[in-house]
Amino acid sequence: MSDLQSLIKKLSVSPVATQSYIYYEKETGKINKVSSRNIFEDGFEIFEIDTEEVKPILTGERRTDEFTITYDVSSKQIRLKEIAYDDSHNTAATMTYQLPLIKNRNDGHFILTEVYSGVDVYIFDKTKEYNKGQCIWYKDNVYKLSNDTKKNIEFNSNDHKLFVENVVLTTLPTQTHQSNTITFNNEYVGVHVDVWYKELSHLAGQHVWLNGTVYKLLTDQDADTEFTMDNVEVIVENVKLYNDENKDLEFNKLLSPGDMLLDNNKLYSVKIKTEEFTKDKSSVFFYNSDKTLLYIDSQTCLEVSLDTVDKIVNTSDIKLELTDPSDLKNGRLVLSGKKLYQVETNKDYDIIVKQNTIDKTWSMMINPYTKKFLKTSGYNLKERLYFSVTSKYDPNILYRSLEFTIGDLLDENSSVIPFMFDSENSSDDVSIYTAKYFESYAHEII
Repeated sequence: MSDLQSLIKKLSVSPVATQSYIYYEKETGKINKVSSRNIFEDGFEIFEIDTEEVKPILTGERRTDEFTITYDVSSKQIRLKEIAYDDSHNTAATMTYQLPLIKNRNDGHFILTEVYSGVDVYIFDKTKEYNKGQCIWYKDNVYKLSNDTKKNIEFNSNDHKLFVENVVLTTLPTQTHQSNTITFNNEYVGVHVDVWYKELSHLAGQHVWLNGTVYKLLTDQDADTEFTMDNVEVIVENVKLYNDENKDLEFNKLLSPGDMLLDNNKLYSVKIKTEEFTKDKSSVFFYNSDKTLLYIDSQTCLEVSLDTVDKIVNTSDIKLELTDPSDLKNGRLVLSGKKLYQVETNKDYDIIVKQNTIDKTWSMMINPYTKKFLKTSGYNLKERLYFSVTSKYDPNILYRSLEFTIGDLLDENSSVIPFMFDSENSSDDVSIYTAKYFESYAHEII
């Protein structure tokens, strides 16, 4: 048998290769060639595929430019995809998956579970005084005070009992909790009380305040006559002068529950009111005492006094380092408001489209698990995601389209798109539709 015949016979009985290798450009997905050999070539990624799937290319029935390599974010794997018209012309008709609404139910991709129930934690501020037994946050640890602390004294962790280690502050919106604030309860309704002035005349039955006591005059009294107990009846004692039209008077702004005070000619008792703070989707605040709240506004920390009805606001010198939620790991302990919580990543949604009616922007939030998977797997940064903002429950009435890329999702700085129309400001009149690139989506409104 000739050498040629032997070679033909050998080839005829050799097994057919079942795997092929596609050489492609990672950034664009453009295919360079299909080969039976897996040999590294500079500038190209190599994708292994069943030969049967690329048979039309190998036989010449189809061209390589009729296909592309893409990262399917729904199935989370690389695949060969035939280029179709809709790849470059995404229309509202193809975006028919409606995103479920999670308004007022989620904190993005995180679930916070309260721990150490009943424990209030205050951020240490040397301008405040604290009592023995209170819990203080200081340099990522929480301490239970072993003794009272005075103002303008630096915190010494060795003097107190370590309660909880490794507790961070974050930019997660503050959770539902209670806060005690001062409130005034109107007493002696309808009674008008004047401050006593010797220079003025007074009428019988008139109520006057003098040196912390409210009196009722028994008879008329002329101007420039001395105050006398013989002409008055004591109505109520220990009344603080809180406010009056005459700003030259000395006022007492230091209040305690149970106090009686005179505020612009009316009598009030001071009471403590417990307010329920429902979950706030944008505000971040803590407490540096049981009477002062720290509100975080961008890079500014504002202190709000809770022991006056005026809610006096001042800029605080406290510098707080806040951890970004994307850096939080499961099980991490955080302080939110004045409560301690444990963080758990919510795996329910790959993508959350956030409609921010406060900042008037749209943004995308990607689940940390999904983000990590995309970073460690093959993906095309230029792959585009399209979302349709439509009339409520009606994809046929399109207000506008939103467009993001995979690269936008993986960027550390969240991409935002400003509102264009009044309809976007509504929390009740729009729906979001999309082609289903990912397995699960949500529409969050704040």
